[in-house]
Amino acid sequence: FDYRGYGRSQGKASERGLYDDGRGALAWLKNRGADQSDIIYFGRSLGAAVAVQMALEAPPKALILESPFTSVAAMGKRHFPILYRLLGWLIAARYDNGEKMPRLKTPLLLIHGTADSIVPASMGKELFALAPEPKQLYLIEGADHNDGHYLHTSHYWQTWRQFLLRASPRRNDGT
Repeated sequence: FDYRGYGRSQGKASERGLYDDGRGALAWLKNRGADQSDIIYFGRSLGAAVAVQMALEAPPKALILESPFTSVAAMGKRHFPILYRLLGWLIAARYDNGEKMPRLKTPLLLIHGTADSIVPASMGKELFALAPEPKQLYLIEGADHNDGHYLHTSHYWQTWRQFLLRASPRRNDGT
């Protein structure tokens, strides 16, 4: 789905609005018969913040985050240090993934490029350190913010597959 202000969706992005969009997507799935215990959340960059929030509200079978940031404050300080010191208090959005990570109750795969020029890999490593087990960190050597799955396509999808197999053990009925 595209959340407000992105892709084909209209509106303006806000923290509350994006979380509401995540809730709407989950409601859409459940209205079509999806079982919460079979749902896997995936979020990239800003979408990772939405996926983390949804994982706290309605824990999925597994959570996959790619290029997540620790918080808007940390991103502001990194990219606009002087401006952020002067005007940071005006920013309403927090997207504080760092504060939320210790409360996760689902298997986590965290993926981050080591050469990410937008969200540094150190933020991904920090979030990974804060998350409870079970968890897995996949650092993609040399990958920037948007090209990890292109640089190491085979290993990227193999990591996904292995993680999902561990997160979804076969039941006694063979499914």
